[in-house]
Amino acid sequence: MGLTTLQTGMDNIRNVVGDPLTGLAEDSLIDTLRLSKEIMNIFLGKKKYADLPRKFNVSILGSKTDCINAIYNDRL
Repeated sequence: MGLTTLQTGMDNIRNVVGDPLTGLAEDSLIDTLRLSKEIMNIFLGKKKYADLPRKFNVSILGSKTDCINAIYNDRL
């Protein structure tokens, strides 16, 4: 699944959430799986991103349908 508990308790970047309907929904625009993994590899476990002013929940929406409730996360 690629989920981790790293960086879950402080003000930092949390797990990156991609669109589960990537490539399946009629209104899919981009494949978020590769992009989500790349962004997670950039930030996860890096000390300079581990003490932000507040937690940062990243969601990457790849279609017009907001099936991941991106409006409630910090969006890219």
